Amino acid sequence: MQPGLGIHPVEVEDMVSFYAFLDLKPRGRCRIRLSKTPISLMQGAKEVAAALELALGLHLGETSADGAFTLEWTSDIGMADQEPAALIDGKILTELTPDDVPDIIAALRQSPGTALPKNSVRSSLALAGPLLAMPFAAGDGIRAALTRSPDQVVEEITKAKLRGRGGAGFPTGMKWRLTRKAVGQGPLCRLQRR
Repeated sequence: MQPGLGIHPVEVEDMVSFYAFLDLKPRGRCRIRLSKTPISLMQGAKEVAAALELALGLHLGETSADGAFTLEWTSDIGMADQEPAALIDGKILTELTPDDVPDIIAALRQSPGTALPKNSVRSSLALAGPLLAMPFAAGDGIRAALTRSPDQVVEEITKAKLRGRGGAGFPTGMKWRLTRKAVGQGPLCRLQRR
């Protein structure tokens, strides 16, 4: 057992090896994670990756000798409509091109944590299109949910086939239904029974 944690070191290693954002070896102070999905690759992620490798003098999966940068692929970061995208020190940059790379790397080298010279996430869900029949205003979704009973909300989520983004794609409607049926104490559990 590990003192203070109450868990065996094997359990720690198991968790670290499962989650991509945890590491068994040191990484750079600045981490550049380029999204590697079929859509990102179709939109030019390989070309952006090559430009990053050239600008940093690294191959994907490597950390610079001075410990300044780590360059790596990562799985889906949820930006399919704005690929190629990257997660750089927790900031999402979208619609990247190889031409963007020199300015991004220069900004990172000049002052880590500075504003990066590229698009951040663009909200596209408020536009009518394949996901929505018509535009909506901020708060419309929560107002609509408040007009329904909890069971109606769960049914709506189930019909929409919404899935979680934790990696397993677990059906959100099922998760909410199971949570509502869970027995417990406290104010939230009392709300559940209404």
